[in-house]
Amino acid sequence: MELLRKKEQELSKVKQQVEALRITAPLLSEDDPVPATVMPRTGTENSN
Repeated sequence: MELLRKKEQELSKVKQQVEALRITAPLLSEDDPVPATVMPRTGTENSN
């Protein structure tokens, strides 16, 4: 029973790590532009 509990804890930790990677991977991708929520606003976005 203790081994099962330990494996469940390890699985939970891995799931958290995978979720963190799913969030950060798009931010680190060189192919995609940086999302607007990450880029600082310069105030020149609407100056056409």
